Amino acid sequence: METSKPLSAFVVVVTIFVVSLLIWYGGDHPAHVPPGNFIAKPYLQLGSGGGLAIVWQVSGEDTGDTWTLEVRRRENSSWEKVESIHDRVLHVDSIEPYHLLSADVTNLGITAFDYRVLKNEQPVFSAHANPRVEAPDKYHFAVMGDCGADTIAQRKIAYQLLKAKPNFILITGDSVYDGGRASEYLHHFFPIYNNESADPTKGAPLIRSTLMSAVPGNHDIANSSIFDTRNMAIFPDSLAYFYEWLQPLNGPDKAGGKNTPVLLHNPQRQATFLTAAGVNYPAMANFYFDLGNARFIMLDANPYMDWSDPAWRKWLEDTLTAASSKQWRFVVYHQTAFNSDTTHFSEQRMRLISDILEKHKVRIVFAGHVHNYQRTYPLHFQPGQMDSKGLVPGIFEIASKGTAPHEGEIVYITTGGGGGHLSGGTISQTPSGWQPFTDRFIANTHSFTLCEVDGGNLSATQISEDGTVLDRFSVANRGSD
Repeated sequence: METSKPLSAFVVVVTIFVVSLLIWYGGDHPAHVPPGNFIAKPYLQLGSGGGLAIVWQVSGEDTGDTWTLEVRRRENSSWEKVESIHDRVLHVDSIEPYHLLSADVTNLGITAFDYRVLKNEQPVFSAHANPRVEAPDKYHFAVMGDCGADTIAQRKIAYQLLKAKPNFILITGDSVYDGGRASEYLHHFFPIYNNESADPTKGAPLIRSTLMSAVPGNHDIANSSIFDTRNMAIFPDSLAYFYEWLQPLNGPDKAGGKNTPVLLHNPQRQATFLTAAGVNYPAMANFYFDLGNARFIMLDANPYMDWSDPAWRKWLEDTLTAASSKQWRFVVYHQTAFNSDTTHFSEQRMRLISDILEKHKVRIVFAGHVHNYQRTYPLHFQPGQMDSKGLVPGIFEIASKGTAPHEGEIVYITTGGGGGHLSGGTISQTPSGWQPFTDRFIANTHSFTLCEVDGGNLSATQISEDGTVLDRFSVANRGSD
């Protein structure tokens, strides 16, 4: 018996090492692409100003090619050249150098348009950009998370998202597995969400036409299952969230230390990453943007974040106060605050902001991290102080089943079934084991949330990977502050 303990420890160490090697040397590395060709075809982003940008990625370094973007506002109208193309070469250890090109097209507004990319004056890509809203107070958007796992389920969800035709898509974190690496984006994010055809076994041509935005999850910029993604000594192309996405830079000013995903080890690789990320790191971890009659506040919920920090709470308060004229204020983060699955149950740190969200009439919060779908009853929660285990006690007021949300009550949605392996299959079938705040819990299929806003009314549908409706609910929000 005494010899079994060191043997077990040795087996664990070897297993972790082997798994790490498999991840490192395995299928995550994209195939070689000849210089001057797309490694990520054009896709829509918010851009640093929170409007709209078109981004594409090209292999090689000094290819000598000239890239141009042209747009047309309606069919049969003339093409207009976008004058300013931002082009920078990314040097990230473990993958070949590549260009990240982008153009801000916010001036086109929120309506639909066509665009095409030209290489040396020859068109090499064209697509149609869908409108970001249908009317100032009418739009529908999809929410899902924990998605880029290179699974059939991920491909099915991409296919169903295309069929649902949302105006835009929000990811609740963990965009790619396992380490938020550039090679993982190039291997099982872009090829699936920007596939040439709509096929439930392959993916869909989604992000070339539909705006997508994301918050950072733990696999993106924090602790994953067997390593810390910020450790540059393990994976030099990790934290790619900060250069694969172009999103607003209007979050709190932070230059390191507290509430920042501080880089670990290998200073040379850190310097390479900082050059690639530029101004996006670390500012892009928290931001907001406005679309239609709503403000969307995207928050970092990772373990290094302290949402009891007065300065950060003030930023959140100010951001919500500035949106008082908006009819809706939606909040998105990764680690869910209210969860009946035993998976990640003790990660309750985001409960610390529930009082601020209630004060400013947030009606729905979206999260992921737990790989299933859960919906709470409308509830009030007054948080106490977080303990050393990550638990946040507090005072609950929970609406009864079938009751529409009243003033200040919030519905918390966990929608983490975007493609990663599911969790909670057993407890989801045992309602007697659920937390008192849980109304719905579905863990036998991957799914996403589709929300339709019509003025002060929101109706939501949870849709499975096969297109089945799993849940419906509605929320009314009759006016701004």
